Amino acid sequence: MKSKHGLEGLFKGMVFYFGIGCAAMPQTAQPDAKPRRSTTRANRALISFPDQIPGAWSVDKYLVPGARFCIGHLRNEHWLKGMSEEDKRKIREVQRDNYSILLYLSEHNGLRVVYNEGLDSKAWADISIGMARFSDEMLRVLIEDYQGEIKDLEDKLKDDDNEYLRKTIEENKKRVSALKQISEESIVTGAARKLAAEGKLKILPAETYNYKKEKMHDQLKSGEKSFKDADAMEIMLDDREDMFLEIASSQRHAFIFVVYGGAHAWGGKSSCGSDYPEERRLSRRDNIAEWNAKHPDKMFSLIEITPDSYEEIKANFVNSN
Repeated sequence: MKSKHGLEGLFKGMVFYFGIGCAAMPQTAQPDAKPRRSTTRANRALISFPDQIPGAWSVDKYLVPGARFCIGHLRNEHWLKGMSEEDKRKIREVQRDNYSILLYLSEHNGLRVVYNEGLDSKAWADISIGMARFSDEMLRVLIEDYQGEIKDLEDKLKDDDNEYLRKTIEENKKRVSALKQISEESIVTGAARKLAAEGKLKILPAETYNYKKEKMHDQLKSGEKSFKDADAMEIMLDDREDMFLEIASSQRHAFIFVVYGGAHAWGGKSSCGSDYPEERRLSRRDNIAEWNAKHPDKMFSLIEITPDSYEEIKANFVNSN
């Protein structure tokens, strides 16, 4: 029993330590039109992309004529160390929605690869998935072990009814319940990571190592800097969005799917039209408009998917109508 309890404590620590870390289609595209051969592969992917997905509050498509690539951005909400229980509850709700969205796209639309924010190398992506799988397996073994012990003790109880056996059975049932709760709550560290650990998706890094970002992250964490500072916004938001456009434009696939924080936005009114809801973002630049002007042979269209429980976004939408 001592070794089992040690594993249990180790697991609880690992779960939280290793957690990672363009509204309607524009006039240029007809929502009900079937993709034509003259339409680029990227825009055929955009037009064919489902307008309704289980777990999604909205699916917003922004077609740029002649686009070579299309980004599908699933808006995410991050888990951070030191969060209150209420904040963690909200994060879990978003992650459960994102899990449903990603699973649906995997099963019905052939989604196989997802680029994930917070991963800056393939090695770190592989480590992250490996740790998630190890944690899941440890949980499974612990739960099965306790359940097996409960069954054995209940069989003994039939022949020897005593208080010690009853107490041990009750304690083990509480442990099983607690471990199952940990399993359910582990999704807080990321739906994409969980699906990758289950072998249903492959995740790749959505950024590369950036010293400026790491330094700014530390300054924000210490309180030396605030997100109200222009340089913080530029480094933590727009610069990283530009970085992902570089990554996406080097891929052979026309449709690239990314899970990134909901404060990020690659679009703006220039690239996505006057109806683009800028109040839903913190990013200051229209990355796609700037990129497309500089790279007319590698232009981007955009799809934004907002999870149903993204409360801040839902509130903004309701309040603006």
